Amino acid sequence: MNVIGNNTAMQAMEYALRGLEDRRQVISNNVANAETPGFIASEIDFEGTLARALERGDVSNPGTPSATRTADQVGINGNNVRLEKELTEMIRTNLMSDMLINTYNAKLQMLRAAIGAR
Repeated sequence: MNVIGNNTAMQAMEYALRGLEDRRQVISNNVANAETPGFIASEIDFEGTLARALERGDVSNPGTPSATRTADQVGINGNNVRLEKELTEMIRTNLMSDMLINTYNAKLQMLRAAIGAR
């Protein structure tokens, strides 16, 4: 997706959008297994990886975020999915994604204007 070359801001937004998509998939899997006995929910934290890459000043290859199991309390059936938590996180993820897409598009418009494209 990196169409802008070495632009750190654009690369960071692209990585964050991929991380948010991964998070959406993990949340969907958690919700789908909310009633599965013994299922342990997962979560994705790509923000820490992105922050370290930004500190280094190189987000060209920040690493792949991985899913980790949550430490939420397990219920009687051995499952720890909390639907209200998952749905809240999905809303938050979608809002962040919308904001990043709008910011990315605005940055593209500025770059197009700077090079004289219409």
